[in-house]
Amino acid sequence: MIRRIQALNYRCLRYADVTLDRFHVLVGPNASGKSTLLDVVAFLGDVVSEGLVEAVEKRTRNFQDLVWKRPAKDLGFELAVEFTVPDALKQQLPREKSFELFRYEIAIREDSGTIRIDSERGLLIPSGRSAAAAQQVLRFPDPPEVPATILLGGGRPGSRTILSKSREGRDNFNIEVSKQAGKGWTIAISFGPARSTLGNLPESPDTFPVSTRRNDCSWTAFECASPVHRSGGGRRSSPTAPTFPR
Repeated sequence: MIRRIQALNYRCLRYADVTLDRFHVLVGPNASGKSTLLDVVAFLGDVVSEGLVEAVEKRTRNFQDLVWKRPAKDLGFELAVEFTVPDALKQQLPREKSFELFRYEIAIREDSGTIRIDSERGLLIPSGRSAAAAQQVLRFPDPPEVPATILLGGGRPGSRTILSKSREGRDNFNIEVSKQAGKGWTIAISFGPARSTLGNLPESPDTFPVSTRRNDCSWTAFECASPVHRSGGGRRSSPTAPTFPR
């Protein structure tokens, strides 16, 4: 189950950090970001299942349309989701680590007219380590302070990076069931800046029981709710088209 959605500079969302439970109702006026919040997960699902090119082109011909306030330069945004690790899969992970969540985060940038995955990471997070657990519910909250980044990166105490992509497009995988941190890294592969590391993880439920569930029904549920998928994924017209690495 998806427990948290984060977005930074994505479409009309300057910054959003939403903690989820089993049932929620989104309420707000038109153009307040309700559909865009759902599209965060749908976009990530498209990147993982189809690739960056297809995910962007489903929504627009101009990458600038996907960036908050459509700036003339420094185009980019960051997205992240956190999933609950099912009890059946926890039994396959090192029990002494008490991993409760799987976090998937990604940064998309335009570099010299080319759209690329600037950073991608999947992490196993132990109980109580998620920042969402520390959120305070306020009846009349002030607008949240906008962070410089929502990416957690590696090296956080207790967490384990399972997969990562460097800015140069190099991909690394760390076996989830390894009991010793840092001892499960496998051979590095280069899928390039337009192909998702998670999306190209080989099917290996014995060594990657959590990451292999990338086609979890949670993605599908949010994709069905996304206006992009409800409309059949038609493109929106824009005056210019970016180039994509293949």
